[in-house]
Amino acid sequence: MIWWWRTRALTAVSIAFLASLVAGMVVGGEVLPLPSMAGSLLVPVVFALLLPLVPIILLWYGVDRSSGDLDATAVRAMAARDLSVAATMMLATAATVGVTSAAGWWDLGPGYLRNLIGCLGLAQIVAPLTGSRFAAIAPVAAVIISALFGTGNGGLVRWWAWPIADARAHLAFIEALLLMVLGGAVALCGVGRTRRRRLLPPPPPREGKRSHSGHLGPVSHEKL
Repeated sequence: MIWWWRTRALTAVSIAFLASLVAGMVVGGEVLPLPSMAGSLLVPVVFALLLPLVPIILLWYGVDRSSGDLDATAVRAMAARDLSVAATMMLATAATVGVTSAAGWWDLGPGYLRNLIGCLGLAQIVAPLTGSRFAAIAPVAAVIISALFGTGNGGLVRWWAWPIADARAHLAFIEALLLMVLGGAVALCGVGRTRRRRLLPPPPPREGKRSHSGHLGPVSHEKL
């Protein structure tokens, strides 16, 4: 458990997650203008929608730097543990947003939660195709593409540009939920394949295969 925590850099991930959550509540309303192809318009995106990218990038960096032989020799499926980290982040965020929204403290909380779950799901969907090294690029690319092409004249956000939509846009939240469900299904399928490979018996040695000692494999002692 300790080696898994260290190799995945989960201390840095936890600090980044908590810091982004606090920053989202404190300075989340600050605006970062992003370029858009809709004329000379700059799309104002609040920091609360961008801050979830920080822990996601660090999470996938930790997955990438410890992938390979370490995952193959692990007693328990590393993918299941990684999935539990993502689930913990989403549940902690949902609880925080629920409390702060009920108290009227954080109006942008639903937008932070939406982009967190949507970007986590998107990264998990892309990971089997591009590898964990580039999994975090997908959420960043989604934000950039949404800013460039996801707005029309007058700053109207298109239906598919969920990362930059209003924090309380219902359609954008549904889209993020769908990405989360699909990403979770991809992750669970990966865990299932890992467990099935572990349960399969090793293949029998081939006849005549040369062993490490230099002798051929099963030799008959029956005399002619």
